[in-house]
Amino acid sequence: MCEFYTPPKSDINYFTLYAGLTPFLGTHYAGLILGTHIESIFYRNWGVGISYEFRAFLTENVPQPYYPGLICFGDCKPRDFLRIASLNAIRKFPMTNRLRLGAELGLTYVQYETPIFEYKNSSGGFLSFPSGYRQVGTKERTSFGSRTRVSFDWLLTRALGLEIGVLGQVNPIRSYVRPDVKMTVGFLRRKIR
Repeated sequence: MCEFYTPPKSDINYFTLYAGLTPFLGTHYAGLILGTHIESIFYRNWGVGISYEFRAFLTENVPQPYYPGLICFGDCKPRDFLRIASLNAIRKFPMTNRLRLGAELGLTYVQYETPIFEYKNSSGGFLSFPSGYRQVGTKERTSFGSRTRVSFDWLLTRALGLEIGVLGQVNPIRSYVRPDVKMTVGFLRRKIR
């Protein structure tokens, strides 16, 4: 049976504040995915947090033939952009003086941007495009949803830590579950013995 570590009373009711940056790469993503969070644990291992996540996905169901444009460097596939801001309630469960479990539940505001395609005929000439679909703009949808996260926190020093967990976003536009790794920097706790 697992027993949770009980820190001294002076460490329990202590204000903590830290921020983290989350880079992600993956096969169904389209480039670097960034996230950041700011959290404060201030009363008996309870706290609040604000997080922001920006992701890019390869657009599905691109009409064919698709032509990205005259000047294109690298991967010119169309992308969907997802931005999520959330306000979270946080609970930390200390296991030892350097390890703890974390649980988060929050409300999210979601913006999802998708490309708009239009068929264009070839205009002829030396630098003309062939006939086909081109991106002519974007369409943005917004919604609200929920966020859950469970993590294993390793406090390396008083100011540096590592969190490994699972993050779930549920909303009407694009829901997902993914692994979540964060390096945390800030005032994590009063002291580590």
